[in-house]
Amino acid sequence: MNIADLVTIIWLIVVIYSLFTYYHTDNIIYIYLALIGFTCDYFDGLIARKYNISSEFGNILDKLADKFNQIGILLLLIIKFNLPPIYLILYIIREIIIYLLRVNNLKSKSSTFYAKLKTFLFPALLILFHYNVSIKIEYLQLLTLFNFITLLI
Repeated sequence: MNIADLVTIIWLIVVIYSLFTYYHTDNIIYIYLALIGFTCDYFDGLIARKYNISSEFGNILDKLADKFNQIGILLLLIIKFNLPPIYLILYIIREIIIYLLRVNNLKSKSSTFYAKLKTFLFPALLILFHYNVSIKIEYLQLLTLFNFITLLI
């Protein structure tokens, strides 16, 4: 295990803890933890590329942390804000399609800018719901559309 993998493990732990914290407290602490997590998510890849220490384990771990984050946020929205489960179902369908494309070598296995952007946009969605911002459903619909458009990129 290298330093980039260690930073990714910290990102995964922060994701799980931040979602747990938000579920149990509705606290602003979630926002700070999410910022720490995204800093880790940014630096794990940067460190791995800069020092040429990328690993298959780190790549899988990074994707796992991203999925925990995104699925966790959608589950929180369903449970705490009565969001229709269709958004989670659509997300899972998209992830299955991506998996099948990658297994058949029709899509790159490495993360793209759009994947990183999507990972960043999910916590913003939770914050919009938390503060009852009026455009939250429109944002969710655009994020869902963006999620599927990235299949084509």
